[in-house]
Amino acid sequence: SSEKVSEKETEEKTSEKNSEKENTEKENTEKLPVENQKAIPAAVGAEIVGKDTTDKGAYTVINTDSGLPEVEYSIAKDSTEKNIEIPDTVTDANGVTYKVTKIAENAFGDNKMVTSITIGENIIEIGANAFKNCTKLKKIIVKSSNIEKIDSGAFSGDKELTTVDLSKSKIKSIGKNAFSGCKKLKTIKLNGNKLTNVSKGAFKNIKRKATITISAKNKKTYKKIVKLIKNSGAKKVVYKYKKKK
Repeated sequence: SSEKVSEKETEEKTSEKNSEKENTEKENTEKLPVENQKAIPAAVGAEIVGKDTTDKGAYTVINTDSGLPEVEYSIAKDSTEKNIEIPDTVTDANGVTYKVTKIAENAFGDNKMVTSITIGENIIEIGANAFKNCTKLKKIIVKSSNIEKIDSGAFSGDKELTTVDLSKSKIKSIGKNAFSGCKKLKTIKLNGNKLTNVSKGAFKNIKRKATITISAKNKKTYKKIVKLIKNSGAKKVVYKYKKKK
């Protein structure tokens, strides 16, 4: 009888110790800074803002399956901002870092204030009408070498835009009317090695005698891209070939 009581007391004490240990570990974990805890990304479709107060954008989560979750830049928080920088990554209030891989459809459409855009290193796609009718947009700085797709109407009606350099990109597709109506667009540089689609009107009504430099692995590829661009509406422009493997 006394042995059973002793065993019961031992079990109770062991249980109490384990409980105390668990509570202590929980308390210690809760005291850790957020970045040292395993933070969970927001769900696909959720809107987030960066914890960095200098970040001027709002974002939407588009992928959580990859090693680093991804967001699209959906809108500028301040529509009067003239100089916009699309960052490489953004970190939310919970300490989760996301790659910024897309500029959303209509993100800056009809913005009459923005004059320059810097496109971050992780951007793969520029959405439809993303910069449509940004009538004061003069300068685009492309840091990304990963851009594969420019969707329809992305820069259409940007009448002050003069230069677009995608020579270091992996561009595969340029959508319908992507640069249509960019009346001052006089210098265009493209990497033609992966480019397979230039849709109708993509370069319609750009500046007369604009120069389009196409980097390509050989003359055959170059001529193929020239034909695509001519068919897209780029008439009376000057084409230049630049060899690039």
